[in-house]
Amino acid sequence: MLIVTPIFPYIVVTKLFVSFHAITLISFMSDVMKREVGLIIREARKRKSLTQKELAERIGVTKTIITNYEAGRQNLTIDTLQKVADALGAELKISIV
Repeated sequence: MLIVTPIFPYIVVTKLFVSFHAITLISFMSDVMKREVGLIIREARKRKSLTQKELAERIGVTKTIITNYEAGRQNLTIDTLQKVADALGAELKISIV
């Protein structure tokens, strides 16, 4: 009976440790994905020879917001991604593989 008491806190700590790392990994993946999306937006904007300000005006946001999108510092909704695609004359395709 005395053995159960020390083991239980160890299991709880282990679960917290694993959960913390899982959350960190998800956060890291999210950051990587935001940067990738930002690079895609930047490349598409440059192919259309638009400035950040011009793209911002087309979708109704500030230049700072576009800067944040392209730097991967801002979450984008699907609606926002569609607005960006429309403003760039591009098709938005999302796939889960």
